[in-house]
Amino acid sequence: MPGGFAGYWMKQWSVYKGSCGQFGEIGIDHSDPESEWAYQSKLLQRLTPLVKREHVLVIHCRGIKDDCGTEAFLLLLHHLKKRISRMQRIHLHCLTGYPYVLERWLEQFPETWFGLTSMVKNFDRYQRDSLDFVKEYRLLLETDAPYYKLEGKP
Repeated sequence: MPGGFAGYWMKQWSVYKGSCGQFGEIGIDHSDPESEWAYQSKLLQRLTPLVKREHVLVIHCRGIKDDCGTEAFLLLLHHLKKRISRMQRIHLHCLTGYPYVLERWLEQFPETWFGLTSMVKNFDRYQRDSLDFVKEYRLLLETDAPYYKLEGKP
């Protein structure tokens, strides 16, 4: 079994019983080694048919290190639009995308909510502009603990 995000998800899968209100987090993480990307796509293809309408689908998407993630977001969108209902409720965890990505995402999945972590303090101008495409009530503040520490705290 691979490491990184796909390995993490396979370990978490054993806990899933079908009775929870969310499904995930699943997605694509291109900060993992390139050798794992094909496996992530295959895993995504295997898991998406299990998503039910009543679930909130929690999406994890990360691009190559030090990149805004456009390639990963668009690849994930390509995978999901073939397999997930347009009206599926989605929580796009840890948003880092550019306006082009958000426009495409909202066109395809208008019931998406967008999570923001402390990474927002490092957003470039384009990433800040992307927030203009999201209605305020669709923004979720995430701690993503324990991965992001409060400033000044150990």
